[in-house]
Amino acid sequence: VTCNQEVFPLQDTASAWSVWTDCTASCGGGTRSRSRQCPSSLTDCRSSETENCNTELCQRCRISTASRSSCGTIGGSRAACEALGCCYDLNQCYRAG
Repeated sequence: VTCNQEVFPLQDTASAWSVWTDCTASCGGGTRSRSRQCPSSLTDCRSSETENCNTELCQRCRISTASRSSCGTIGGSRAACEALGCCYDLNQCYRAG
């Protein structure tokens, strides 16, 4: 006996996660994200997530803390520090040489 069977997607299931985006930095710390579709019936479903990536120091910044010289007062912002061409680690902005 053969029955006609149709496959219906589950209505209360989130879609599969997308692939991770490229990391925003090749070294020194960046972020990447991914997303998925969540049905309205799943109120606790996360539709996106972000994680840290490439957190190791860039090669030019790998010097001992004793050898680091200050790169000015910038208020602790990694982005402002790197915009000056400096390195950022352990909440410090410093020159690499």
